[in-house]
Amino acid sequence: MDGVHVNRDPDRLLRIGADRILIVYYSMTGNTHRFVARLGLPTVDLSAKPTTDQRFILVTPTYNFGKIPAPVSDFLYRNGDLMAGVIGGGDRVWGDNFARAARSIAEAYEVPLLGTFEKAGTTQEFESITERLRYIDD
Repeated sequence: MDGVHVNRDPDRLLRIGADRILIVYYSMTGNTHRFVARLGLPTVDLSAKPTTDQRFILVTPTYNFGKIPAPVSDFLYRNGDLMAGVIGGGDRVWGDNFARAARSIAEAYEVPLLGTFEKAGTTQEFESITERLRYIDD
């Protein structure tokens, strides 16, 4: 994005304390909420229309054949320069559109896609994403 000049190479992720990262999420059906609740990290629900001055990881579902939910777009417009990475949820029945919102955001904001999960996430998906959250671009 214009005005954002940050090195977001996922191969150069540095270990930092998880307490420095906030999990910001949007959940319409409850699946994303269930997933982030398992992380045990500080979270903020986008339905409250928050703003932040803190670095964050975005967790977003994909709706309507790959579209980014409007509350996520609105939040990123105001706060996207603080995003350290994105995690995407969805349903694999949508094929190439599975977690497409997160992939689109990662590309547009030049942040790492830290993982994807289906519905509320399998154990394997959860463990993989949890491991990636230990390493956030500083």
